[in-house]
Amino acid sequence: MITMDWGNTRFQFRAAALIWSNGHLLIHRDKKVDFWVLPGGRVEFNELATEALAREMQEELNSPAVVGPLRYVIELCGKSDNDTLHEIGLYFDVELQSPPAFDENKVVHTCQDGGANLEYRWVRPASESLQKYNFRPSFLIGKLDQRPGAITHIAVHE
Repeated sequence: MITMDWGNTRFQFRAAALIWSNGHLLIHRDKKVDFWVLPGGRVEFNELATEALAREMQEELNSPAVVGPLRYVIELCGKSDNDTLHEIGLYFDVELQSPPAFDENKVVHTCQDGGANLEYRWVRPASESLQKYNFRPSFLIGKLDQRPGAITHIAVHE
């Protein structure tokens, strides 16, 4: 994984998926935390971000993935618990060949990924829906339903 720790600061390179069904986005969380994020993971050395995303989708969702256009390049500097996080994230449209069943009222998939116990659910990208799930990064709330046609760069100190 492309991760570097320096004191209480962590840098990481992450790829994330925008997976849509019936006007809803797929989000996930580790059951040990109280916030949700877009599915994805850290890119490994000598791995393209698109390859990392396809690998993560296979590992976590047991589905081959077609990684589509890059939608967001996000630079994030912020706090994570008592530590500082600096993350570069590439966010792509992704289509799963075998997506989780659609049900907006419950968790639709669970899996173990290393030490994480992940759960997935479909949510509307509207602000009130994502806020209800304590979605991170929070600055994406209100932007995800716009589905930009061009790559959007966002740089944030959160």
